[in-house]
Amino acid sequence: MAQFPQSQALSGWPQTGDTGLDTDVEEYLAEWFNQCDITGRYDFFRMMEFAVMGMNRAGDFGFMLCRQGIEDGMELEAKAGLPLRVQAIEADRLGGLYQQTVEQNYIAGITLGAFGEPLAYRVYERVQGVDQYTNPVDIPASQFVHYLDPMQIDMYRGISKLDAACAQLRDMYELMEFIKGKAKLASALTVFTNSNGAIIGSGGMDAYSTQLSSGAAIAQQDIQYGQINHLQNGADIKFPETASPGPETQYMFGLLLKLVAMSYNLPYSFALDASALGGVSSRLESEQAKAEFDRGQKILIPKANRLKDAALMDAIGKGIFPTSVG
Repeated sequence: MAQFPQSQALSGWPQTGDTGLDTDVEEYLAEWFNQCDITGRYDFFRMMEFAVMGMNRAGDFGFMLCRQGIEDGMELEAKAGLPLRVQAIEADRLGGLYQQTVEQNYIAGITLGAFGEPLAYRVYERVQGVDQYTNPVDIPASQFVHYLDPMQIDMYRGISKLDAACAQLRDMYELMEFIKGKAKLASALTVFTNSNGAIIGSGGMDAYSTQLSSGAAIAQQDIQYGQINHLQNGADIKFPETASPGPETQYMFGLLLKLVAMSYNLPYSFALDASALGGVSSRLESEQAKAEFDRGQKILIPKANRLKDAALMDAIGKGIFPTSVG
C-alpha cells in the first residue's frame, strides 16, 4: 500500500510502542487520505490546498465530517459502520451569501453558546446557475472544522487577504487595458501624408495612392492595415510618445504590486520580483516570508489534525485498531 510522507507533517509518525501497529496505522491513514473526499475527486493534501486558497480568497473555509451512504431511517449502529468522509464547504455556503438573519447568538452562519463558543454551523446548498442558497442544515461544531485566520478575538468569520488589495488590483487592470488600447491604436496607424494623391508614374511621393478629391472627405478616411491616408494640404497629425508605459506608469505598477504583496504580509521582492533581492535585505526578507509561512502552517495544522484524528477515532470505534492508537 502506498506510503504518504506528507502524513508526518501533521503530528509525526505513529508511536504506539508496537512497530507493527505503527505500520498498520500509517497504511490506514495513507488509504484514508486518498479516499477522504466525499466527492471522490481529491486526496487529503489537495483538499488542504483548496482550503488555503479558499481562506485567502474568501476569508474562511470549512470541512464537514459525514458518512457516505446514509439513508433515511437507518439505525445509528448502521450509520457508524459507514465510511467516514470529508465534505469541503466554501465560504459562501456557510450562512448563505444573501442571508440577513441577525441574532445575539447567531453570526453569519455560526450559532454561539453563552460564552461565545461555536455550537453549530449553518450550511446551505448553492443552486447552480441561480443566485440562491437553500436547504440550510445546522452542523454541530464537533462535526465541522472551521478554518480561518481572525484578526480580532471576537471575529467569527474571516476577511479575504485580498480585501486590502482589491482597489490596487482594479487600478492595475484598468491601467493595463488603457496601455494595451494605446498600443493597439498606435499599431493601427500607418502613413499619413499631406499629398492630395498622385497618379502612378507622375513622380509623386506615393506611387500607390489613388487620385483623391480635395475637401473634408480626405481627412475622414478609415484607418486600415497597410493603408496610406491622405490629409489636406497644411493638415498635420500629432503622435503621442511611443514609449509606453512610461517611467511614471512603471513606477505606479511597482507601487501597486507592493501594496498587493503587503496584503499577504509578504515582502514584494520575495513574492513578486526575485530580482529585487540582494545584499543584506535579502536575508531579512526571506526570513520575513518564512515567518509568515510558518504562521500559516501553525493555523492550518490543528485543523488538519482534527480531520486525521477523526479518521483514527472512527477506526478505533469500528475495532480496526485498539484504543492505544488514540
